Amino acid sequence: MFRRLFLVCTAVLSVVAGLTGCSGEGMGLPAGTTVTVDVTSGRGSGGGTVMSQVGTVPPTFVIDCRIADTTRSEFGCKDSFGDAGGGGSFPLVASPDAGSQFVRWTGCDPISGTSLTCSLSFAPASGDIEFNVTARFEQDACYEVKTSVPNSIAGTGPATPANLEPTYEAEALANSSFEQVVTIGTNAQLLPNAIGYWQGDRNSRVGAQQGVSPNDGSFMAQFIASGIVPGPTGTAELIQLVKVSHLEPDVSNGLVRATVTARFNRVAGCAETDTNMLIVVAAMPGDPSESQARWSAGLAANIDGPVPNGWLGRFRPTALTSDADPATWEELRLVFDVPAGTTYLVVDLGATENVRNDDVFPELHGHYVDRASLVLSRITP
Repeated sequence: MFRRLFLVCTAVLSVVAGLTGCSGEGMGLPAGTTVTVDVTSGRGSGGGTVMSQVGTVPPTFVIDCRIADTTRSEFGCKDSFGDAGGGGSFPLVASPDAGSQFVRWTGCDPISGTSLTCSLSFAPASGDIEFNVTARFEQDACYEVKTSVPNSIAGTGPATPANLEPTYEAEALANSSFEQVVTIGTNAQLLPNAIGYWQGDRNSRVGAQQGVSPNDGSFMAQFIASGIVPGPTGTAELIQLVKVSHLEPDVSNGLVRATVTARFNRVAGCAETDTNMLIVVAAMPGDPSESQARWSAGLAANIDGPVPNGWLGRFRPTALTSDADPATWEELRLVFDVPAGTTYLVVDLGATENVRNDDVFPELHGHYVDRASLVLSRITP
């Protein structure tokens, strides 16, 4: 049985009247004060470091405190600076050792979620001011799982639009089984801006790995991060645009039905391994070059119905809760009627951080999609 132990680091900041000020930009307390930071260790078998950040405090002030078990380094765990002015803020940064993980801050505002960085703020005041901050680390029961995740960005490439005009009852997706590479987008343009290629977050085409074999062909797509780089957004997405404007007047007459399927798989992982997979499809008017702007407007409104300057409709089945058997692929299916006015569809496949929303690699421990499909059918009037 794995016994979970934890490490607690406490940073104590005190403001004491009576000393001269310093020139740190953005820092300020009433004239004649001193800010002191004292980092100490609580019980635990893990290890880590608590540090100040260069450029956020006067250059003479340095916290670089190494903690191992219940001891701390002789130097770097306590320092002070004098300041004068109108208040300010600065961060502390926690860095867990290999085999340990950061859990939470107490008494210090995290930048986001379980961020390793927190911010300490203070307003001008007289007398003594004291901040008690804890940075909690625990042994990482998922360490072996996390260190085995491939960061497979080699299987990506430039956008190669297929510009398909799919016919009824035929496959409408290009590269539906990911035998060709996929594209990593940019912060400004996550979505494709043309028809017929996969683009999105930090994802990659890969072969068999981590005990998971492709469901169709020699390759599959791996979801790696919930952004171009790891971050707190929570879902890794892979997106393709599908043209339907050539099916007029059937689209305007409400005679086009779409059936979307995809097969998902993941590693068994550990207690922190995320389980949810998703399909989202948005029906868009206008030109594919507008995809990012319309998608962003729809997300901001967060409704499935029509959104001004956004989508005509958003369609999504209940998320798939995947099993822990890497030998089995599970299918998610969505059927909907294409709204009148639609010129193209945005097909979004994703893996969601529903168990633990990490903002550093690896966000996902081994999550895959293969054998995606979209088939358009004509409804008999």
